[in-house]
Amino acid sequence: GRAFLILLALVSAASGRLEGNRTGREMTQNKGTYMIEVEKGWHLRRTQGTFFVWNHERKYLGCVVPKIGCSSWIHFLRSMLLPKEIIERIKRTKEVYRPRSFDEYGLHFRASTAEDLGVFEKLVNDPSYFKWAVVRHPWDRLVSAFRSKYEGSCGYSRACLRERFSVPLPPTDDNKTLTFHDFVATISTVHPERLDRHLRPVTLMCELDLIPYNFLGDLGSAKHMDALSARMGFARRFSSLENRPAARTFGARYYGGRTHKIQPCTRETVLLAARIYARDAREGGYSFEEPLRACVELGLSAFPPQQKHHRDQAAEQVF
Repeated sequence: GRAFLILLALVSAASGRLEGNRTGREMTQNKGTYMIEVEKGWHLRRTQGTFFVWNHERKYLGCVVPKIGCSSWIHFLRSMLLPKEIIERIKRTKEVYRPRSFDEYGLHFRASTAEDLGVFEKLVNDPSYFKWAVVRHPWDRLVSAFRSKYEGSCGYSRACLRERFSVPLPPTDDNKTLTFHDFVATISTVHPERLDRHLRPVTLMCELDLIPYNFLGDLGSAKHMDALSARMGFARRFSSLENRPAARTFGARYYGGRTHKIQPCTRETVLLAARIYARDAREGGYSFEEPLRACVELGLSAFPPQQKHHRDQAAEQVF
C-alpha cells in the first residue's frame, strides 16, 4: 500500500536515481582521457584487491572483483589460455593467484599495484581494446559476503571477521552471534574506500564511473556471461565449462552446510545497504525494490524460489 510506496521512495533516494540497466549490451562511451598520474595513491586505495585481466592478442581489458565471480572468471580464463600441463600443475600445487606466472601465455592479471599503472593507463585509453567488467546486484553480493565470510570461513566468529576482513566489531561482543542486519549496520559506519575488498563497492574497485567500459555483464545472467566469453573470441562459453569455484560454493557441503543463502532482515537493513552501494546500483541500473519487499513482507533477504518475480534463475547457480 501507501506505506510501502513511501519506503520504496526512500530506498530509491538512498541508492540514487536509476538510469536504466546498462548491463548485458555493448556500449560506446566517451569519458575523456583516463589519467591516474596525479592521484596514484587514491587509485591504488580504491582498486586494491581488484583483478584487472587483459590479453594483447585478443585485445581485451576486464575487471573482476571478489564476490562477483572473481575466482570463477580467473578459473575460466586459465582453462581457456593455459596449456593442459600448466593447469594440472595448478591443481596439484593449489596455485591460484600468482599474477605474473602466466604472462607468456597471454593471461595477464594483476591485483592493482603501482608498477602496473603505466600499462593499465595505456590499455584503458586504447580504443581498440574491448573493455568489460562483471557486476552483480549489490544486495546479492552483500548477502553472499556475509554467508561466505562470517558463517563460512570465520565459522561465526566476530573476532575473525574483525581481524581478517576489517569489520570494526567491538571485542566486548565477541561471544554474541552477529546478525546480518548488525553486519550491514557495522560496515555502514566505514568509508566505502576502506572496506575490505569483499565488501568495497565495485564502482570504486573497477572505477565504473571513470573507465569507458564497453560491456557490463551481470554475474547472475548466464546469457550475459556467455555473451562476454564469446565477445572475447573463446570457442567455449563461460556456462559450459565445469566451474569449480561456483560449484563448490553452491554445493550442499559448502563450509559443512552451516551457511544460509537467505538471511533475516528489516526495512532498515535495505536502507543501509542502498546507501552503501548507491553508486553500484546507479551504474548497474539495479533496484532495491525486491529486497525491500522481501524484508518487509517476510523479514527475509529474498523470496523463496517459487515466489520470485524478477530474478534470473541463473543467479541461484553463482555465488
